[in-house]
Amino acid sequence: MQYRTKTGLAAAVTLTISLLIPTAAATAPETAAQLPTEASTRPSNAQPSPTLAERPDLAGKPLRAVRADEADRLKAAKDNLPKVDALRATVAKLGGTTSLDVTSVAEYARTEGVSTEEAERRLLLEEQAAVTMNWLAENRPHSYTEFRLERNPYHFEYRSTDPVDKALAGAPLGDIGDLITVHEVKHSGVWLQRRTEALAKGVRARGVKVDAGIDLGAQRIELSVEAKDMSKVRSVVEADPVMTSSATVDVTDTGGSTPAVRVHGGLNFDSRDGDCTTGFAAVRRDGVRVLWISAHCPNRGTVVHGSGSPTYVNDVEHYFQGQDVQQMFATVCCIQVPNWVNDAQNPAGDPTPWYRRITNYQLSNVNMINRRVEKYGRNTGYNSGLIERTNFSPSYVPRVTATFYTVALLARCGDSGGPVMIGEVAYGVLSGSTNRDSCLATTRDRMIYMPVRNSTLPSTIAVN
Repeated sequence: MQYRTKTGLAAAVTLTISLLIPTAAATAPETAAQLPTEASTRPSNAQPSPTLAERPDLAGKPLRAVRADEADRLKAAKDNLPKVDALRATVAKLGGTTSLDVTSVAEYARTEGVSTEEAERRLLLEEQAAVTMNWLAENRPHSYTEFRLERNPYHFEYRSTDPVDKALAGAPLGDIGDLITVHEVKHSGVWLQRRTEALAKGVRARGVKVDAGIDLGAQRIELSVEAKDMSKVRSVVEADPVMTSSATVDVTDTGGSTPAVRVHGGLNFDSRDGDCTTGFAAVRRDGVRVLWISAHCPNRGTVVHGSGSPTYVNDVEHYFQGQDVQQMFATVCCIQVPNWVNDAQNPAGDPTPWYRRITNYQLSNVNMINRRVEKYGRNTGYNSGLIERTNFSPSYVPRVTATFYTVALLARCGDSGGPVMIGEVAYGVLSGSTNRDSCLATTRDRMIYMPVRNSTLPSTIAVN
């Protein structure tokens, strides 16, 4: 166990507690033969790494040489992939989404610095990968840890407690089989999530507000609290016999009118108690159209639209079962709620409102690390960023569970409730920022959103 103090940005003091997995002291540069394949660091049923078993010429080489060799293999595999039409056919066969929004392709090409054709190919590969990831998460729940996208070189990484040579057995791989590297880890995502929830519960029982997240790849639990509460957190962590021997925990100091109009996602929601952004259109079980927004937004307010401001009220308890979403419905007639979101991508000089039609929603609680998602918020507008955490529990949500996601993307006060999507597919509702004063959030902070399928509201995203 180590306690260390470090100075963060803007002279903020950050205190970190790390409970580390015991390892041998590093006395020489790490080599391929020193990769964690020994019986002491692997489950009893694990097999030797097939990479080393099949490539004895790599043994003893510095780790960077192994990675360079793997990079060459991955680049060759990607260069030999089928063309766009063939990739799209595979996506359709796997049951994925084949329609690519023009705005999404252009945004991907711009942010990644690739051609529009390459952006289209990658988006189709990522749709295939999403099918593979969902299958693994649903069929291997007790060994699945993480499925993520990496960009340099472009490939996918799967972490599991299963032996490397068995981890992908039976999974639908489509065209991406040669683009996946497999890593065996000690702890599954389920195990880490349960330990995180237990620790966070113990900390909250001492009257401490805590944000909790998990770095699945590093097998690290992250708890964020105020400095004055550090001693209380340490007492909880140190009293946990599981955590003191087999995981890593970081604890950080964070320093109306009623005209007949259409209302949809991405509009301004105004209230004297605070402003937000509307999310997705949804349909209740009785067929009534509603509009999703964050549950921490006010119960009453007006949706600001160019041709009117219809009044809405809350229809569901705030923070319904530990989540941050509520559905609102019109108190008057003649309000249409189409499945649109405002993506603010109007061509230069075009005064016509620019909308994106939502045609599907992500069908799993699991989204891919490093996949690019888009968002719209009234304050910071339309932009995109990469998913970083998939097991986050923000302190401002009562009865919270580790089901929120964080994204390397700026979000500020007023953005709450806004849509998070990839192309025409709804992914979640914008919830907040890792900066507890979201109005002061900077690019160093992270956007928090709640995945669509984590919602247990009695309504579903409207796709027509």
